[in-house]
Amino acid sequence: MLNGFISSEVAGILILAELAYLVFYGLSAVFSLVSKILMLAIFIVAFPAYVNYIKADLDKEYLMKYLIPIALVIEAIGLYILFLNNFFGVFLIVGGYFFEPIAGISLFYTIKDDMQALAWAFIIGAFVYTFGLALFLINLGIVPFLADAEKVIVTLFILKKMISRK
Repeated sequence: MLNGFISSEVAGILILAELAYLVFYGLSAVFSLVSKILMLAIFIVAFPAYVNYIKADLDKEYLMKYLIPIALVIEAIGLYILFLNNFFGVFLIVGGYFFEPIAGISLFYTIKDDMQALAWAFIIGAFVYTFGLALFLINLGIVPFLADAEKVIVTLFILKKMISRK
């Protein structure tokens, strides 16, 4: 599970970079090469995260096992369409992301007994980030940016606890 959280942290940092880029340059920058490369990198990092989480002994594993592949397929189609400079790709990518915090419930249940406050902070950050993505449409992209920043910090604390217990 440690390697899954490491992959998630890398993805979180990449997401933070993408969100900062979009907050600074505006949503239309999603069609820039920088934005597309960041989103592709985030997508690629999802695979080792998924594999490592599936190998771990997760509570409610079925949430992770079945929802993430659905999310990845939707996000892959969205990325393809985005690379064709069609905004519908953004909607698909965001739609795929809606499955991710639900799958993250399995992580929440797995760590909540040992790290209750961190587990709650992690899952709340994941939901606020995901559902906040739509706020970019009304120039409130700072909300998902702050939620992802919180999740990156919380994940660091989770990693620190996991590593110190080894």
